[in-house]
Order: sequence, then C-alpha cells, then structure tokens
Amino acid sequence: MKIRNERGLEQLLKKASSTYVEYEGKKIIEEANQLNKQSGEPLPENYTKFMDDLFTDNQKVQFNKSKEKKNGIPLFYKASVAVAVVMIVFNISVVSVPAMRSATLGFLVKESKVATQIQSNDANKENSSMKLPLNIIEIDKRKLFPRLSLPINIVEKRKPLKIIYSSNNEKILDFGQNITGWVEANVDRDIHMYFGEILQDGCFYNENYRTATFGYYYKSDGVMRNVRPHFTFYGFRYVKIIYDGEVNLDSFQACLLTSQIDRIGFIETGNNKVNQLISNVYYSQVDNFLDIPTDCPQRDERLGWTGDAQVFSDTACYNSDVSAFYNKYLFDMYNEQNKRNGSVPNIIPTLNPRIENYAGNVLEENIYKKAEKLKEMLMSQDSSPWADAATIIPWNVFMHDGDMYHLSINYKNMKAWVDHIIELDNKNGLHHLLDFGFHFADWLSLDNPNGGPFGKTDMYYVSSVYYYYSVLLVSKAAKLLKKDEYIYYYRKAEQIRTAIRQKYIKNGHVNITTQTALVLAIYFKILNENEVEKNINILEKMIVDKGHIDTGFVGTVYINDVLADNDREKLAYDVLLNESYPGWINEINLGATTIWERWNSVLPGGKMNSDGMNSLNHYSYGSILGWMYRYIGGIKAVEPGFKKVIIRPIFDERIKYSKLRYNSAMGEYQIYWKYVNDNRVNITVKIPFLCQAKVILPKKVIDCKSGTYKFDIKLK
Repeated sequence: MKIRNERGLEQLLKKASSTYVEYEGKKIIEEANQLNKQSGEPLPENYTKFMDDLFTDNQKVQFNKSKEKKNGIPLFYKASVAVAVVMIVFNISVVSVPAMRSATLGFLVKESKVATQIQSNDANKENSSMKLPLNIIEIDKRKLFPRLSLPINIVEKRKPLKIIYSSNNEKILDFGQNITGWVEANVDRDIHMYFGEILQDGCFYNENYRTATFGYYYKSDGVMRNVRPHFTFYGFRYVKIIYDGEVNLDSFQACLLTSQIDRIGFIETGNNKVNQLISNVYYSQVDNFLDIPTDCPQRDERLGWTGDAQVFSDTACYNSDVSAFYNKYLFDMYNEQNKRNGSVPNIIPTLNPRIENYAGNVLEENIYKKAEKLKEMLMSQDSSPWADAATIIPWNVFMHDGDMYHLSINYKNMKAWVDHIIELDNKNGLHHLLDFGFHFADWLSLDNPNGGPFGKTDMYYVSSVYYYYSVLLVSKAAKLLKKDEYIYYYRKAEQIRTAIRQKYIKNGHVNITTQTALVLAIYFKILNENEVEKNINILEKMIVDKGHIDTGFVGTVYINDVLADNDREKLAYDVLLNESYPGWINEINLGATTIWERWNSVLPGGKMNSDGMNSLNHYSYGSILGWMYRYIGGIKAVEPGFKKVIIRPIFDERIKYSKLRYNSAMGEYQIYWKYVNDNRVNITVKIPFLCQAKVILPKKVIDCKSGTYKFDIKLK
C-alpha cells in the first residue's frame, strides 16, 4: 500500500500508537517483528539511524523536552517506533521524506499536546542519501481514466508592500492582499514565518486559524537559498518573521496558488469601493478554487462545503471558465451519492474527522459531546440547500457553457438527489414537503433574535422551496435531454409548490415575516403573479425600516435580483452601496481585500468577532457580483451558452459608469454605459457572431443581432 498523503500516514500512526506505544521500546520491536513474520519483512536493523536522519536535532530536542517520558521512552523515539511498526504492519512505502516527516511530526504534536503548528525544513538534511522501502504493486489498468482536475499552479507573485514593526517587537510583512499559497524567501540563516489574515492593534494575529498549521521554520546551513514550505498552503495577507538579520523586502514574495482557470468576466465601474468589492469577490474565488471549491483557505477546515459552492456557482461562472472545475467536483459528488442512494453529503469529498481535532476547540466539561456534534455536522447529509448543489451547480454551469454533453453526464447527480428526497418524502407521510431532518437553511443570517448561526426563517420552508426548485430543474434538464420522465418531475414539482402554498401562503401573503422568506417566495415563483406586489412592498418596508438587509447565505443570493426585477432598482443599489453594518462596503471600509464569512467577522474599530468561526476569505456572500454582472453590467442568458441574452443595465449616478466584458461560450459580449450628465446616458453594446440580444432600455426595447450598437438615452 502506498501512502502519498501525510494525513493518511498520520491516521495510521494514530492506530499504531493506541496499540504499541504504551509498551517498552524493546517489547515494541519484538512484537512488531512477530507480527511481520507473515509478511516476511522484519524491522530494518538500521531503523534507529533511519529515524535519526529523518528529523533535525532541533525537532528531536523540542519534542523530547515537551513532555515527560512514558515508561522511560522519549516521545521522539516512541513516535519513531510507531512509524516503523506502521510501515511494516501495513506494508507501506512512502513517496517522500518530507511526507514521512510531516506525518510523524503531526503524530508527535497530537501526543505531546505541543501546539507548534509549524512545518520545518533543515537544509543540513536535504541531501541525505537515505533510501526508503519501495513496493511495486500490480493494478488493473482498465480502471484508469484521464485526470479530471485542472493543474494547480502559481498564478501570481507579489512583493510585500511594507514591513511593520509592532508594539510587540514583531516584524510583519504586509503583502496588501489576502491570498492562498505560501511565501518564498531568499535567506542564508534560520527563519520562522507565521501566517495571518489581519492585525489586531497593529500586532500579529491568527487565532482564527484555530488548530491549523500556521507557520514554517527553515534551519539554514549558512548558504543563501530560496526556501518555501512544501506539501501545504496558507491563507494570509500578513506574515510575521523571526529572522536574525536585515530584512530586505525584495527577498520575499508571496505566491498565489490555485487551479488553473481562465478568467472570462470583467466588470469595472466609476466607484472605487465597488471596484474593490469586485476584486474582493474574485480573489476569494481564486483563493478557494484549489482543486475543489473550499470554504476557506486558512483555518482547520478548508473543505468542499456544498452549500458555499452552490450559492456562489453562478457568480463563479461569470468570473471564470469553471466548467471543467465544477464537472470534476460533480464527479466527486456522484461518487459519494452512489454510496448513499443519491443522498448528498455536506462536504465533497466527504471525510470522517477525528473527534480530538474538534474537542480541542471546546473548553466546557461536555467537551466530547460537543465535539461529537461538530463531527456529526461535518459528516451529515440531506441538508438543504447544501445538498441542492447536486441540481443547482450543474444547471448554472449548463446555462453558462451550453454543453449538452456535460448536462447529460451531470444529470445523474441531479436525478439521484431528487429521487432520494422524493423517496424520503414518501417515507415521511408524502406531504410533498421537505419537512423533516436537519437543514442549514439561511445560514449566518442576522434575523434570529436568539443569535447564533441559524436564521429565523423556518428551515422546513427553505428546504421545501429548494425541494421544489431541484425537482423543477430535473424536469427542465430531462426535457432538454429528451427524456420522457420530465413530465413526471414537472407534475411532482407542481405538487410541491401547491403544498408549500397551502402551508406558507395565507391570503396571498407569505406567513413567515423574514426578508429571506419573502425573497424565496418571489424569486422561485411560489407566489402567483398577482400576489407579488403586496409582498414586495412588505420586503421593501422591512429593508428601509432596518436600513439594511439581514439575510444569510440563502436570501442574499437572490435579494437584489428580486428588487431589481420588481421596479426597486434604487433600493437594490442602496443595498449594494450601504457603507454601514451589515454590508459589503462596510467590510471594505474596515480593510477587507476578500469576502468575509460573516457580515460581522470584524467589528467596528477593527476588532475580530469573538465567535470562533471567522474566516476573512469566504466567497459565499460574494454572490452579489453575479447580480452586478446581470444588472449593472446588464447581461443575462435567455438560452444556455448565452446564444440569446437580455441586455438590461440599470443606471445609477453613484457608480457613474460600467464597463463589462464577458467572453461567453459563444463569444465576447461588451457593454459600456456612462452618464454624460445627470439625465443622459450613452450606451455601447457589442454582440458576438451568431448571437441575439434583447436590449431593454428606459422607454425602449430593441432586438439586436451580432454587431455593435450605440444608444443615447434621456432618463428624465
């Protein structure tokens, strides 16, 4: 068995430790040899030298001193024996010394409770001639298929803007942008680097990393070398360095690491803060599109949460050519669904985390009970609208790339999820509602009077609306793919909509008084056409009275679309441009260069929110950029692939102008508008070959074919 991932090796080390490390060293070796008579591979005689060569003296001293010895055995040698036992008992060959070292150091940290959380490299050991055992294995080559994931590359390098000398006598490099990757340094002496997203009172801070690795240590051999971490990445803007020498900013550069994805969407306005918001969203996407769409790149999570991926997927499709990226994610998703009768886990790829990883973050007496709940949340499934990623992501990708082949491939994800929840509905009384189970619903909204991450909107209302939408999308996809079953799914969707109306719509009003509840009812057409106006009036009043939105992951995606589509364009701009909390511009005023996980991740004055879950690089609320493409830039697909579009920019003097370029599957669209004076706007539209656009302007609608068009519009 080959272990290429140090985390996998570390898990095996944990298994070995529970069995072997409580024995005396001699007994460990004897028992290991006895166990391995079956394999015929005794423990190497030079294994002690092997382990000595593997680690630096500094590492061995650090861990041997970190805790009292057990049964007279230093922790370093205890771990060394565990490594050797695991290698033999499990017949492992390890691809690299750094992987071996990293896994064993991880084991030592867990055993000794030394929260060093740093990676180490020793230049004195880099040229070791040590050889590791290698096993040649036979595989069935018929199981091989071409790689689906995109290459992961460094796409940007940036020098630090400045060095900060803090009141804590720290040297801190400021790279000016929150990114994912690492820092390269040209050094001829030892250096420690610690990574963080924000400063507190001008000093280094990274407590929001929780238990994640946040540092790197390089032990120099005195020769000038270019050094960087390996087998890891960090989320950071700031890097604290411990370096006994003059700091030359030119000796450092931050490397942005991401999947190689072409950018296809560009939008610029005459408002600098809006332009910074556009940049923040794009960087959050690039930083988190690292083979899978992760939730965050810095803390001890970095997971492919389906909910985050789903709410952002349309925006991602405007920004970049993400078809191949998402198709690989959907391939991973179906592999998980296939094991679960169509059910969709909260995280793709899923995992079975160790309780102690989470128990370490909880200080109450019922530490393990709370840790078990955290683990259960990570491993659970069927939670709406997280699981609805199985239908919404394929549909959003298809609307942008128009690729029928990929829709046909991803249809199995869509159908498997919908068939699964229909089956669950049947087992739970056939209410045509998803009114059972756990659902994240409007996660991190601000409308819950009791606080906490769960919104006030009834989770079964949210889950039932997405149940309806997912079934409807399967019907649409089936019809395009010429599958007769589209009729069954369409009728099922109508049954669900009827059930939702019977329970949640009274006298034409949504009977849940939250912004998100109203948004969903209007956007997904749960309301009849003649009921929309009185409900949009209620939504408008709620926003105006509060002075802001209070929606979470669910409501925020659609709220500005609902306002703009129902003659509340100015209010939609007010929501976008709101400079107070909560709002996107408020984050920019507090120094954000990426999108935050919470509206209040950073409090007024720059203090981090004391809640434990705080990422400053989390793209979900960046879904607002999708609205900007559709309504400020002004382009929305009518047909998949953008062969037919609606061009309907909404003008507002506060942003002065908008320039949009969108390189669709059919070619590049360009839309440029600007205010000439307070009541006149000039517009230029370029439509690619073989495409059609319905250009909707104040008091004018024009059907256009490919070509360039200019308009001069009087607004008043």
